[in-house]
Amino acid sequence: MRFFVFFFLLSTFPQTEHPDCSSGAHQPVSSVSLAAVQLYLSGPMLATLLTISNSSLHKLLFAVIKLVLVFLVIWLAAFSMDTTKRPHRATHTLRVLLWHWPFGKSSNLSGDVCSDLYNIRHCALTDDRSLFNQSHVVVFHHREIHRRVSVLPTREHRPSGQMWVWMSLESPSGNKKVKELNGLFNWTLSYRRDADISVPYGELVSGRWAHHPRPKTGLATWVVSNKKRTQLRSLVYASLRNHLRVDVFGKSNHRPLCPDCLLPTISNYSFYLAFENSVYQDYITEKLWRNAFMAGAVPVVLGPPRSNYEEFLPPDSFIHVDDFHSTKELADYLKEVAGNESQYHRYFEWRKTATVKLYTDWRERLCTICTKYEWLPKTKVYHDLEAWLHSSPDAAFPPLPSPPPPGSDGVQIVAGSKAAGLSLSWDLQCSHISSAAERPFSSLSASTMTRLFDSLFIQTPSTTCVCVCTCACECKCVCK
Repeated sequence: MRFFVFFFLLSTFPQTEHPDCSSGAHQPVSSVSLAAVQLYLSGPMLATLLTISNSSLHKLLFAVIKLVLVFLVIWLAAFSMDTTKRPHRATHTLRVLLWHWPFGKSSNLSGDVCSDLYNIRHCALTDDRSLFNQSHVVVFHHREIHRRVSVLPTREHRPSGQMWVWMSLESPSGNKKVKELNGLFNWTLSYRRDADISVPYGELVSGRWAHHPRPKTGLATWVVSNKKRTQLRSLVYASLRNHLRVDVFGKSNHRPLCPDCLLPTISNYSFYLAFENSVYQDYITEKLWRNAFMAGAVPVVLGPPRSNYEEFLPPDSFIHVDDFHSTKELADYLKEVAGNESQYHRYFEWRKTATVKLYTDWRERLCTICTKYEWLPKTKVYHDLEAWLHSSPDAAFPPLPSPPPPGSDGVQIVAGSKAAGLSLSWDLQCSHISSAAERPFSSLSASTMTRLFDSLFIQTPSTTCVCVCTCACECKCVCK
């Protein structure tokens, strides 16, 4: 660097005429004083330069300049080739058209929503279908199109380069009739990390909570609006309540909570049952992010395996049912932790460095498309959308284990999901799970068993049934 500065000074300072002693000719030389040179050169470098004649110095200068120019040309060429491979952020505005509002609940799209609310520029959202031909991206929510594919604008001329996005935040078992949509969509928007546009229900971000969890008056609670007896979470709850008091709120228990009452109610309890309605990779919903974390309750989770949860959360921020051999063992542990203040507060250590960001606004999810647009493949087509949807290994149930030994007066259920790592044995009383007519298991037909359970063994003193149900609710039962 000192050489370059020195040469720059030589070329920019005024030139004077100095007689060459050998030829008598006048040669232009720099008027830079030795003092100026000494600011940039010192020691051996200065001694070397002082022994070089003016003509030799100029030749050296020109050689260095040539080398610098050659290096500069090569570097610029390499940079130019590199930038042609990298996507550039679009300077024009991308228009994203939402064909249906999810669940029929619309939001205000006036103004520059993405920029004003989420600091995402050059992104315009619209639900005006007359702008179909002027839209770069069209988004379709699965719930509104799965019943009738005819609602899609397949008969209209699709502009060249227009990308169609299939959007759903439901688990694979909650998306029906996907096969009819094969070959129509370019990208997917889902909670899954392998989706083209991945938008989770929530995530941890850097920060610190401004307040501590409030004092607790209850032990455990669960808010559920759509509880089905065929769900694994219902089986686990039915067994857990034999050993632990769980206050249940929600429509399914005829104790609905108003939106503003949800978090204050949960905050009164030490633990919240964040039980997912189905078990799939990455399917971690607002039951954990909002209901438990935002309310200041420790989540007791049932869903994908612990290892999957730990890809999103600190390992000591939740309690997983997989960690226990029975609901009694789980209940005993919850009572122990609730009675030990230091042990309980260990589950809140993560709040010192992180807070929760919830994704609840569909507009934010749509704006996210613009941040991903330039990096997504423009020629991609989902020719088998259903295969992608069920591509997770979590969609399959494992082979069932051997039936448990006959019980005397109860029912033992062994339920499992390979993906969740579940190998749970719950002792259930017949009165807790039965048909609408409250008949004992021994009198239920195989078809009734099919409707009641997902993947399990049922054994009573008089009947043993083996029921296997896929995630598509196609079940087979064999009773002896």
